Amino acid sequence: MSILEVDARHVERGRWIASILLESHSPEARVSSRDFLAMARHRPGLVPMQPRIESLSFDLGEAEREPVARLRLRARDRLGLLAGVLQGILSCDLRPRELWIRTREGWAEDWIVLESLAGTAPLPEALDALRRRLGDPNARPDQRRE
Repeated sequence: MSILEVDARHVERGRWIASILLESHSPEARVSSRDFLAMARHRPGLVPMQPRIESLSFDLGEAEREPVARLRLRARDRLGLLAGVLQGILSCDLRPRELWIRTREGWAEDWIVLESLAGTAPLPEALDALRRRLGDPNARPDQRRE
């Protein structure tokens, strides 16, 4: 199964509302046989290495009158891409507040509204760390992760 679209929004502590569009690659892969709630609650122990990000940008602005940072990225889709991106976000003391995920013809385009773990606007240092963590192709060579 592949994830084609995700629209998700954090509504309150520990609660999200989401719409997910899946595509089955075989008749045996039944959506009704999957426990998506359990899958969302328990990340896999091993997340594959981060794939190469083709484009990455941050837009600092306001959403619903609150300062936010919007992350937009484009990458070749593969198993573990979203998990790797989310792991990178969390490792930089950030968390997603809203997600828009689109996957078409082998490409993933993700838009993620970010906030600090405290629920405030992300610090510039945290965004710089995330840029390095995700391997921003536009970063200067001395800013890229090794």
